[in-house]
Amino acid sequence: MASRSWRRSNEDDDDYWGMTSKKSLTNPFDFDDDVTDFDDNEVSGWLTVSRQQQASELSKTMKEVAKNFEPDDSDSIDLISWDGTKTGVEIKSARYRPNDNSTSWQAVSTNSQKSSPTPSAFSGSTSTYPSAGHSRTSSQGNNRYGVSVTSEPSSISEAVSAAVVPKKPPTATEVSKLESQVKMLQRSLESARSDRWSVLSPEMTIKRVIAGDPYSLELYKSLSDKLALLDEAVKSHDGNAIIAVILFLKNSLKKTLFIKELNKRPDAVNQYLHYMKGHYELIEMGEFLRNIGRIEEAAMLKYKQALGFNQAEDKLRNLQNCLRGQFKDNWSLSESTEYVEDHCALLERQIAIEKNDSRDAKDAQFGVFKTTPRVAQLPSMPAITTLFYCCIYHYDKPENSISSPFSIRRDFKLSENQFLYTALTARAKLNEWRDIETLLTGKGWFGTKKMKASIGFEKVIDILNKMNAPKEILDKYLQHIDDTDQRLSIAMKLQCPKTVIDTLVQLKDRQQLLKYEKRLPPRSAEAIRIETIMRNSNMKWKN
Repeated sequence: MASRSWRRSNEDDDDYWGMTSKKSLTNPFDFDDDVTDFDDNEVSGWLTVSRQQQASELSKTMKEVAKNFEPDDSDSIDLISWDGTKTGVEIKSARYRPNDNSTSWQAVSTNSQKSSPTPSAFSGSTSTYPSAGHSRTSSQGNNRYGVSVTSEPSSISEAVSAAVVPKKPPTATEVSKLESQVKMLQRSLESARSDRWSVLSPEMTIKRVIAGDPYSLELYKSLSDKLALLDEAVKSHDGNAIIAVILFLKNSLKKTLFIKELNKRPDAVNQYLHYMKGHYELIEMGEFLRNIGRIEEAAMLKYKQALGFNQAEDKLRNLQNCLRGQFKDNWSLSESTEYVEDHCALLERQIAIEKNDSRDAKDAQFGVFKTTPRVAQLPSMPAITTLFYCCIYHYDKPENSISSPFSIRRDFKLSENQFLYTALTARAKLNEWRDIETLLTGKGWFGTKKMKASIGFEKVIDILNKMNAPKEILDKYLQHIDDTDQRLSIAMKLQCPKTVIDTLVQLKDRQQLLKYEKRLPPRSAEAIRIETIMRNSNMKWKN
């Protein structure tokens, strides 16, 4: 079966090549040829008989159209399909147009349509027109079939030569300038090749580092050369050069040797610390500080890192770790250890108070949390702010309570002035005048009660006046200013007439009392009192 099919295929091939050798073979694009008769099943080299009949009819139709075609006619022509019917597609007329810039003629052609014959049908045809210049887009904007007249170069070589040829030849000055640049680049290349494997002096290398020229530090192998390079960098006072050499030594020397040699050069140490701080290498910076013996700076660095946490619980935990790892193990930091311990204790107390007060503030229907709402959270506040907070919200708590202001004064060793100033401000803000009187009442000789203030009653009056205390409260504590002239000046400034009158009577200054009477409203209580004093014959005046 295989040999029979092979023989049949050979016979078909012979028939095919025999058919194509007939003289009756026609070119469907030659309008003068006639179509020969073929059998329906016979296949020619170009088209079948039925197809050639259609092509013949098409050629006759196109001949008739061409007879009526005028050279100057610019009307559009209908596109006719292979069966002789119109497709409804219009194309513009095509003609030879002379080129204004040259004597040659260029043809125009239309793009092929989807209804064109198969590629095999075009393979044997030859164009009778001269070579046409084609382009993807039309030279005219309304050409829908891409027909264009082009004035582009006819070959790639002409286009390249036209682009390469300069407009004008270079001058002698430009040529000499280019030659000098080429020579300079050659010298630089030769210098770079020669310096690639040669060890330069430390001074020359540092100069290259400062100037930004190419350099190599890996060629320095011995310890003496490396240290000489570091000394030269320190001598130059250039930070970038110092850091470049330090990083090279760090990677090429043992850690102990690196720290030992670097510690001998304080300028290099400071530059390296600044570099690590700027690059946020804080852990490595703290370890380096401990290795060079700067224990206090390492501890303070760790302390600042612990303070950088936003959450109070995280900050407390890191402070406690810093206290155990950095401060308690070093006897030289005993004084600083006490402050860190107080900080941890204060933060721990603030967290506990905040936890209770935040719950009470949400459930408060009355009381101080209702009348004076909280404006901020307590953790991470200073000790004085914590005292003020507790004087506002927990003044009545017993002294053994963690929120009592008296326990805060005791535990954190606050001075009497600090406590009195803060407590007076807090209680005056709430108009608690009885608490202020209790704060200012002390014991005198033989158990008697006496008004006293460690900050001075002048400061007490200033605090009360800022808190808008009433005049009678101010008069009450103005009487305890011992200096009469100062008391009179403050009373006049604060417009406390009772104290002014009492002070002038005490000074027996009749003239000043009369002048002050004129400043008072007529028939006021203070003016009537001054008149009563003036009528008293038992008074002895100085003037």
